[in-house]
Amino acid sequence: MADTSAIFEPLLNPGNGSGATSVFPTPLGPSIVRRILLTFPAGCGGLVGVAVTAGGSTAFPFTAQSFFSFDDYTYAFEVGEQITTGDWGLVTYNKDFILHSVQVVFEYDYLDAG
Repeated sequence: MADTSAIFEPLLNPGNGSGATSVFPTPLGPSIVRRILLTFPAGCGGLVGVAVTAGGSTAFPFTAQSFFSFDDYTYAFEVGEQITTGDWGLVTYNKDFILHSVQVVFEYDYLDAG
């Protein structure tokens, strides 16, 4: 079980058909991420995408320019062998004509400084 969790809910401005991406930092501080949950509310319709970065590089999905894109679904996955600096982030897009929000939960352990 993780020590704590952090929730981020970036607002994704309407893209009006564009696949332009936005970057959202999700700093955690020194830690070991155990699990990430991405929740796409109903209405995203495959028009909203999210990728998770670690240390400024693509982490999940691993392939650059790939994104998770769901509708009314929470995708949860275990994390292992990743950075411990807490320098996590999100790259997102919204091709829809309306504002959307996704919820991203990081479950993590505090990094013991001692």
